[in-house]
Amino acid sequence: MVNTLRARLTEIVTREAAPIQIMGDSVSAGIRASVISEQLESPSTTVSNYSLPGTSPLFAYCTLQRQLAAGKIPRVIIYAPHPAHLGAPMVERFLGRFATAREAWEFAQHARIGDTLFGALTRVSYTLRYREELYGVLTQGDSEFFRTMKKPVDSVAASQQEFPEPPEPSAREAFRAEDLPPMLFKPFMAQRDNARYIDAFCDLADAHGIIVLWVTVPCIPAFQERWANGPDQAAYYAYLDGLAQRHLNLAILHREIEAWPDRYFGDARHLNRPGAWKFSQHLGVELAAWLKAHPLP
Repeated sequence: MVNTLRARLTEIVTREAAPIQIMGDSVSAGIRASVISEQLESPSTTVSNYSLPGTSPLFAYCTLQRQLAAGKIPRVIIYAPHPAHLGAPMVERFLGRFATAREAWEFAQHARIGDTLFGALTRVSYTLRYREELYGVLTQGDSEFFRTMKKPVDSVAASQQEFPEPPEPSAREAFRAEDLPPMLFKPFMAQRDNARYIDAFCDLADAHGIIVLWVTVPCIPAFQERWANGPDQAAYYAYLDGLAQRHLNLAILHREIEAWPDRYFGDARHLNRPGAWKFSQHLGVELAAWLKAHPLP
């Protein structure tokens, strides 16, 4: 995480844009672009995965903005954040580790003053900026923070490399509701900054003739059951419907919150390699059908 944002952004603004690019957070970062290209019967360079782990819609908007400023224009963007992540804008990470001065000023014009001030403090304070990682070092002896500072960052081109189908994972103990991360228990909400930046993201894409396809990634059964039995699933679907009504360049490619067996997950939110491969294959089939019904000009 320490070096990933900077390295990925450097690649994104210098590489030729793939016709179809995937954007999102750590949950969508595992999607295999090469598997989707195979389903489209297209070259491996047709799809690229530009997801940025540990980020929010604020990052996605600014990433696209920088990409377009560099003259790198995709034709289709698959946007696939985890539904539960839409309540967390990660303002301090955005301002402290990512935003340029212009992007920070643009954010500040519409944000709460307290969020902006704390974000500014994290920008000038190393301890605040990396407090989560340093907390892990001090309380759990987790030295991964220091290792990642020297660890090479995987290129975004890696997702375009051929990836053989992994063997089926063996059964595992089911994730229990009481073991879920706190954010998975919060009621669904598109937090105000996230909602504003998602709308801005769609508008920016529309201004450059880019189609946005929204994809909902699979979830563990415990999460899907909790949402289905309460108001959250309906609220999430209503939010997607509103997005599609406001933005004619956005279509909902995969709407349903599907529960996949626990064996396809590495943790409560992220698909493991077999799960990511299988979902990439399913997504490729859905995308191929959508493109057949909606040929690109």
